[in-house]
This record gives sequence, structure tokens and C-alpha cells, in this order.
Amino acid sequence: MKVVKLIILVLISFTAGAQNVELVISTGLVYSQNSVFSNTGKFLANGAMRNIYIWDVKTGREIRRVQFTDNDSHQMDSIWFSPDDKKLVVGLMFNNDQYHIDLKTGKVDLVTSTIPYRHTFPFKKSRFVLANEHMASSSKEDLVYQSPNKQHELRLRKVKNPFDKSGAMPYNFVSVVKSGDRESVQNDTSYLTDVSFSKDSKYIFSNQRIYNAQTHRMVSKLKTAAYTPLGISFLPGTHIPVTAAQDNIRIWDFPKIRTIPTKGSGSVTFSPGYTHAIADLYDRKSNSKKIVRIDMKNEMVVNRAEVPMKNISYITSVGKDAESFCMTDQRSNKNDMYTISFKGVQVDVLKSKIIREFKNASNLLQTADPDLFIVDSVGLNIHVQSASKDFVREFPEADGGNYAYSPKLSNDLLFGLGWSMHLPDTVTKKSYIELNAWDIQSGELRFRKIIDDQVLTAFQISADHSMYACGNTRGAIFIYDFKTGELLHEFDKHNSNVLELAFSDDGKRMLSASLDGSRKLWNLETGEEVVSLISIGKNDYAIVTPDQYYYATKGAHEKIHFVRGTEIFPFAQFDLKYNRPDIILERMMASNEDMIRPFYLAYQKRLKRLGFTESMLD
Repeated sequence: MKVVKLIILVLISFTAGAQNVELVISTGLVYSQNSVFSNTGKFLANGAMRNIYIWDVKTGREIRRVQFTDNDSHQMDSIWFSPDDKKLVVGLMFNNDQYHIDLKTGKVDLVTSTIPYRHTFPFKKSRFVLANEHMASSSKEDLVYQSPNKQHELRLRKVKNPFDKSGAMPYNFVSVVKSGDRESVQNDTSYLTDVSFSKDSKYIFSNQRIYNAQTHRMVSKLKTAAYTPLGISFLPGTHIPVTAAQDNIRIWDFPKIRTIPTKGSGSVTFSPGYTHAIADLYDRKSNSKKIVRIDMKNEMVVNRAEVPMKNISYITSVGKDAESFCMTDQRSNKNDMYTISFKGVQVDVLKSKIIREFKNASNLLQTADPDLFIVDSVGLNIHVQSASKDFVREFPEADGGNYAYSPKLSNDLLFGLGWSMHLPDTVTKKSYIELNAWDIQSGELRFRKIIDDQVLTAFQISADHSMYACGNTRGAIFIYDFKTGELLHEFDKHNSNVLELAFSDDGKRMLSASLDGSRKLWNLETGEEVVSLISIGKNDYAIVTPDQYYYATKGAHEKIHFVRGTEIFPFAQFDLKYNRPDIILERMMASNEDMIRPFYLAYQKRLKRLGFTESMLD
């Protein structure tokens, strides 16, 4: 009976047109500063800055996501649906222009206005901004939003955050749906949230959930995969990608994918040459950092340490063999959460203790020379400092009229990588960006490239110092020849900020991580994307090619679906065509190429059992 049902599904699907469907896996940080229901209440749109997400209300499944502009000055102010619900309109801050997004195709059109912008009306704060201000205030009252028909309320109620002992985030919001005297406290908490009502007052959206205003029951929860922690590399001497995942480090040696358990969620930072790693985990019970040192060659945890940090802290750099690392500790003023003080520390992992402290360090980087550190005080003062805390030199290009953004280190810890913004001059009246690389030991500026105005977020140099890669907030990646500055590759497949970049030892592959939740493997010999690696929780994952062929674990299936226009299809309807582990293995060209043919024969056997051929599916 199951086989008969599958055959019917496949026939229906391909009669509908398989070539027009898009595979969708909702991943990444779905950040909502604005949200709105469609006029019919069938769709929900939300987003922030330049990213828009369209959702099906009843299922909570993503229909599509769109980065509507690559212009950093075009920031979203408000969003609304056209009267016929065929388009979503994005209004801009300090501008009368609009972006129109076609719901079925995702096509974006800029509609310019001839009316000059004049800020003459009282500024209306968004619900997200109001929630942010209320969280920062001393008020203990509910923040109340009323439905259009005045019969229902969504209340954001402050509750004590049981996991905060630093005073940085003392409260969370819980959503409360209220109708007359009836009140229902929903089982969700959030630090910040956006709220919206459907026009007919039937639905309420809050904290990634959609509620029925009349019954107070949840209609759907946006089906997004858990956010993947930071941390990417390759197994030393191979093209096998390695990424941080929930409670483990995942080694993508398909089909023999394996994990190194870390027993906690947090970011992973790799040592020079990717030989070792530090997993930065947080223990809520003791409010302390649990540091795990991993030997990547033997694929095992070799040390555990606890660092008594009372405030919010982040690992900023890792030394040779991950025997030491640097971390910044930031503390909020209890009377003013926007006033923050910083401290940088160096930690000896083997001895499990702090060995050096640097005041006013918002970013602290230990270099290949154990006596030299880069100290950054919120970008206002960036300098090289010795272990004895003696001033060595200003960081190049960090003075004058240029603003140097917080630098990163190359994986071998020899170069400082970053960018500086040059303000408009009196002649061209244009600002521009300068991409730089500095030799830390000598202070010499080794790479300088003037590029278009943009915000850069990720940097890396290949092991042989022949290539320099950078990524930006638009999801684009640029790879330059380190000696000549020539542009070698440009990739634009990510939908949000590029966060990390890593080269394989031989420089033939590159891995990128983005805020969109994907980790992409690139073939630098061909200049093409190989696959997207998507972690979905602790045990599940999916691997997807640019042409939508995929392999996914059983637990990942509920996060996968197909979309045609605004119609949603369960993954099973197109699984017969696109579930192709043989193609995944062939594209990844990893250590298990001898298994391609067995996987292909297994696929042919499956087709034959169901009465199909590959040509029929095409």
C-alpha cells in the first residue's frame, strides 16, 4: 500500500512539473523586526534589514526568502502586502522608494519615487522597537498590543531569566493571549520579539509562533532548524569539511559522516593548521564556561577545563595546538544595560587558568609570536601589545580620518586581516573601503585593495599565502590573488552575512559559513559551489547540491519541503528524483569515491521497483 501511495504522489508531482519546484530547508537566524499577515491571512511575512521571509500560516513552512537589495543604505522600515496578495511591498527608511517582491517567483523590482523625502511627521516606532525599549526599562508592567477588532490582546510579560547571573539579561518576555477576562500564558520565552495581528483579528504572531486569537491555541510554529554554532575547517591534509553542530563537531566524510561529541552547544574555534580546536560551551547550572579541547587528527576530546567568567564572554583566537586561547569578557551596567565594559584574557587550557588580563579589550588576538597580542578597544584604538603589556605599535591604518574595523587573524596567526572605511573626501565626495592584511611581526602592510563601499564580515588567507578571501553582509564572497590583488573568484550564493571562511591545506577547496544557516563547500579549481552542508539539530543533517539533489537523514525530513509558486509539497513527492546520494558523493569527491557506483545501482533498483526510469522523471 505504501508503494502504491508513493507512485501516486510521484505521478501527481511530475504531472505538476518537477522542474519548477524549489527545495526549501528553513535554516539560519530568522530575525524579525517587522512582520505582517497577508490580507487573506494565508501568508505571513517577516524580516529585518535586507532579508524577507514568506511563510505559510497553517503549516509554518517557509515559502521563500529574499534578500531584496544589495544596497547597504536601503534598510527596511515597514512591509505590507498588495491588495491582491500577489506582492509584498518593502518601505525604506529615509526614502520614499519601495521594493516589490513577487510572492510566486521571488522577483524583486525597485519602484522609485519622485516625491522628495521629508521627515515632517511624528516617527512611529515599530512593535519590535517598543519591545526592545520596554525590556531595557525598569517597568514591570505588561507591554500590550491590541487586535484590530479590539477584542483580543497580545501581552509581553516580563519574567525572571533563570539562566542570567551577570545582570546582562535579567528578564525574558513570555507571550500572553488575552480575550476579555480569559488569559492564556503561552509556553514560550524570548528576549526580544516582534508582534503582529491578521487584519481579521483571527491570528496573532509572536516569538516565531502563530496563535488563534479566539481559541488561544497555537496554529503553527515557524519550522526552522536550530541555529548552527560557528566553527568551520577541513580535516588536516584533506578536502573533508568540518563544522560545529549542536552538541558536537560534525565531520562531513560522506557517506561515513561522524561526530565528535562535545556535550554542550557553543562555538568552535580551530587552531593553526586545523590540528586542534576549542569548543566554547556554556554550563547554565554553574553559569560558567566549559572549555573542551579537541584533537582533530585523532577525532577526540583530550582536555576539559572550566573558566570562571561571570559575564558574557567570547573566544576570539586560539593558539598553537589549542593549548591556549584568548577571550573577551563583557559586563553590562545593571542600571544601564547599554553601558558595557570589556576585559580580555588569555587562558592556559592545560592548566585551566587565566594567565594574562588586558583592560578595555573588546577584541584580543594572540599571534604566532607568543609575546605579541593585538588589542582592540571597540575600534577606537587598535594596537600591538607585548605579553608584558608594553605598547609596541599602532595597528596600521587605525589612525587619521579612517575608521579601522576590528581585525581578524589568518589561520596561521601571522597576518592581521581587516578593513578600514575612508570617509568622503573633498574631491570625489565618495567613501570607499580598503581591504588590508598586515604582517604582525613587522607591521608591514602586505595587502591593500580598494573596493566598493560595503560591510565586510569574514576574512581568511590560504595556507600558502597565495589567496585572500573576504565575505560581506550581502552574502557575497571575493577571493583575490594575495600578491597582485587580482580578483580570482566571486560567489554570491549565500542569503545573509558571511561569517567565516576556511581554505583546505592545498588551497583547492574553500568552506564558508553564513547567518543563513548553510555551510557551503566551493571548488576553487572550477570556481563552482559543490554542496551546501546543513546541520539540523544534534543528530540530523542534509547535504544539498546547487541543482537541488540531496541526501538527508530521517530526522531531517520534517524540515524539508518543496515549493512551486506559493504551493507547498512534502519532500516525499519529489524524493524519487532529488534524493541522490550517488550524486552527492560524486560532487564532494571525498575519500569514499569507490561507493558511488553501489549508490547509483541502489537508486536504479529503487526506480525499477516503482516502475520508473530516470528519463521519465525528467
